[in-house]
Formats: sequence, C-alpha cells, structure tokens
Amino acid sequence: MRLVADTNIIFSFFWNDSYTKRLLLNPSLELYSPEFLLKELDKYSKEVMLKTRISEKQYDEFKARLSDVITLVNDEQYSGYLGKAKLICPIWSNDKGLKMQSLVNVISTSELIKMFNV
Repeated sequence: MRLVADTNIIFSFFWNDSYTKRLLLNPSLELYSPEFLLKELDKYSKEVMLKTRISEKQYDEFKARLSDVITLVNDEQYSGYLGKAKLICPIWSNDKGLKMQSLVNVISTSELIKMFNV
C-alpha cells in the first residue's frame, strides 16, 4: 500500500517499540514524505530525544535509517503531480482536522493497525 506519511507519524519512528514504528517497518507499506520532513525532525530533535529517552547518537542512527523506510520527495518532484497524487496516494495521519476534509483520503494509525493486524 502506497501512503504519504505525515511528519507526526514519522516522529514515532524514534520510539523503541510502538505500533506505529511496527507499521513504519512493515514491508507492505510504500511510504513517501516531502523532503522538508528532515528539517522538521531537526527542528524538534531535542524534544524527540527527551520524550523517547534516546541519546543524540541513537537519534542520528534512527534518522539515518529513515531512508530505508521512507522515500523523501523534493518539491520539484511532486509539485506538478499533486492532483494525481490526491487520487492515488492516501495520507497516513492522525490529524482529526485533516481527516474531516474530503480532498484526499486520510488513513489513521488505528485503521492501519486493523488492516495489517499489528
């Protein structure tokens, strides 16, 4: 299943054991995210390390592993395809406001857990 992963979903990758991390590592999911995700991660790195109780070295290792889990796409690669992408690639997000709109399909973590029996 092809999904665009919300930045908040990717933050869960830094937790040692979570359902979301298990889903992120699921080979049945083909995950994409805008390249600015890396800037967002760096912006909140201290908070992530504090909440997940990992060292800076562990943070850097997890961040480096993200390229095995998610394909980062720069603006130029997707800007001309947004209309088509809305039709074929749902967003994985737990944002309730995003879920209420009807322009693009949004799938929550709890829905994915049920789909993949995690």
